[in-house]
Amino acid sequence: MWRHKIKVIRKVVSILDTGYNRVVDILAGFTGVLVVFMVLSVSADVILRSTISRPIVWVNEGTEYALLYITFLGAAWLLRREGHVRVDIVLNRLEPRTQAILNAVTSVILATICFLLVWYGTRVTLDNFERGILSVRYYEPPKFIFLAVIPLGSLLLFIESMKKTFGFIQSIRKKGREVTVGAAESFQL
Repeated sequence: MWRHKIKVIRKVVSILDTGYNRVVDILAGFTGVLVVFMVLSVSADVILRSTISRPIVWVNEGTEYALLYITFLGAAWLLRREGHVRVDIVLNRLEPRTQAILNAVTSVILATICFLLVWYGTRVTLDNFERGILSVRYYEPPKFIFLAVIPLGSLLLFIESMKKTFGFIQSIRKKGREVTVGAAESFQL
């Protein structure tokens, strides 16, 4: 009876994990599109400004918002690919088990920070939505549109950091096997 329930839970978690990974990949693709958009629009703005003295009015504001979206929507994808900055000079000198323990601790710290960003980011976003606060910029869009990406991206980064934490814990528990820095990538329930 319990084996059947565990099997069902594993199947549900696997489906949710696959969906989560697809969302993260789609958002990473979207951030790539935003980078291309920024390069093209800033280039066009510079050319128009220097040749005919007619800059594109929305480019500065648009690139500021794009940078915010790129940061928060691409962070989970970057963590999954081990792309975040780490102090390798110290980490590589440690034993593999100690590396995994240190990585698990830093993943828990990251998860805690992300949880707080989700909590407070959601509160601030909803407050701005309810009060109808506008951004004090050229176009005056509703501010909650730009704030909403903070709890969303932080939630995805929280999930990814928890996956990393559990992966490192799994690798710590494996006795007699080689523990690697990227061992969290293979976390399975």
